[in-house]
Amino acid sequence: MKLKILVTELVFQILLGIGSTLCVTYQYLQNDFLLALFFIGVGNLLGFFIRLSIVESPFNKYYFYGIVVFFVMTFVLYKFDFGEEIIFKFLGIGGVLFNLYYLIYGFINIKKLSDETKINH
Repeated sequence: MKLKILVTELVFQILLGIGSTLCVTYQYLQNDFLLALFFIGVGNLLGFFIRLSIVESPFNKYYFYGIVVFFVMTFVLYKFDFGEEIIFKFLGIGGVLFNLYYLIYGFINIKKLSDETKINH
């Protein structure tokens, strides 16, 4: 059951990631992409809670610490007035990179869980 939930969550994240990345790319050209980043963030956050409740993985810890560092860096950029354009570019690039990491470690978790399931049967 855990494997089915993880696969469903990963498929949802892939679809969300593709759609949001296309929106970010399109809206980035128009300098208005925060809505797509919001959907990526909310989707990843909900999926992250699902992953935390289903599988123990060191990648969960790395993802959490990475997000904390990302927001601290965003705050520092804002506090030292690096400019709105640089902050938005940082948010866009960081959001897409975190989504890619999230998807990759989802595949790793599924592979690990499916290997464990094969060993137990």
